[in-house]
Amino acid sequence: MLQSFQDLMNRSLSTDGGKAKLREAFFDPGSGLVRYLAVEIGGWLDTTEVLVEADRLAPPQEEGQVWTLRIAEADLEAAPRWHEGMAEDRVDLRAWPPVLVGPFGSTYSPLLMFEQMIAEQREHELPPAPDGDKLVRPLEEIGSWMGLPAFCTDGEIGTVADLLFETGTHRVVSVAIAPKTAVSSPSDDENTSDSTTGIDDQGRIRLPLTGLRHRPKQGTHLVFDTSLDALNLDPA
Repeated sequence: MLQSFQDLMNRSLSTDGGKAKLREAFFDPGSGLVRYLAVEIGGWLDTTEVLVEADRLAPPQEEGQVWTLRIAEADLEAAPRWHEGMAEDRVDLRAWPPVLVGPFGSTYSPLLMFEQMIAEQREHELPPAPDGDKLVRPLEEIGSWMGLPAFCTDGEIGTVADLLFETGTHRVVSVAIAPKTAVSSPSDDENTSDSTTGIDDQGRIRLPLTGLRHRPKQGTHLVFDTSLDALNLDPA
């Protein structure tokens, strides 16, 4: 069964002791194997992103249920941290006013309250977890592929809209591309949900990951081993 990564991103996952949120996934583009997931744990002020092995992710057993991370709460809290993922989410205190006036005329300092809350959290902090950044640097982020221009051997196809993986093997097998020009959607009697190729029900072109011919180190675009004619697309 194929699963869309876009549908999973930022969803809540069930864990042994509560919930976590999927923020990113890391895979080897050569084999398609998803190695790690970055999941968000904690609350509003103490949010942390940790790395867990992708094979701990399990699909719902019944319709309407959520995906599950098969990991104990203690192991989740001790998991390697993904600091690079938190860089853009850190609280920017420069925009906070030094003093605010409450509805009854009393004043308080948001900055001071924030520092007090951080100090209280540090009193209960767990021992430092291993640095997970080096674990995923050799891999590629699923999110970094979204929106990349996708080309074939003789022109531009469109932009990457999604990556699909097999739920049983945790391997990315298909790239969904939003074409520059509209293509015919499949008929009602055609089931493309588990197909790695063809046109899906959103009018996107699915190409197998094994057909990827080139991706520069800068990660600026993708080139697939196919042609506009084979995809029934008109040249630009």
